[in-house]
Amino acid sequence: LTLSTPLNAGTHTIRAVYAGDLGHLGSEGSVVQTVNKTPTTTSLVSSANPSVRNQQVTFTASVAPVSWVTGSLQFRDGSTVLATVALNGGSAAFSTSSLAVGTHPITAVFAATSTITAAPLRCYPRR
Repeated sequence: LTLSTPLNAGTHTIRAVYAGDLGHLGSEGSVVQTVNKTPTTTSLVSSANPSVRNQQVTFTASVAPVSWVTGSLQFRDGSTVLATVALNGGSAAFSTSSLAVGTHPITAVFAATSTITAAPLRCYPRR
């Protein structure tokens, strides 16, 4: 048996049933199949680190190992959400020129889906 649609993460009971024929009794069998979420890593880079006041900085994040991942990434400065950007080919970018002078714990957070496990990463640009 080959499934035409992949199973989502979770526990699935797969059942095979033979109805029988004129010479054979019917029978059935089953298996419990556990499908785990695909683990990911999120990489984050800064276009300028360190940067200076009012300089435009682009943060680019990529989710691996799968480039077909859909969803979005949140770019955060500490607990403050700077932007939510849709993934395109497994990557997303956010640019800003409004970071204050100082150190900023920038994170890119990928929200987990039914088939993908999230993995945040931190970047500390100096200002």
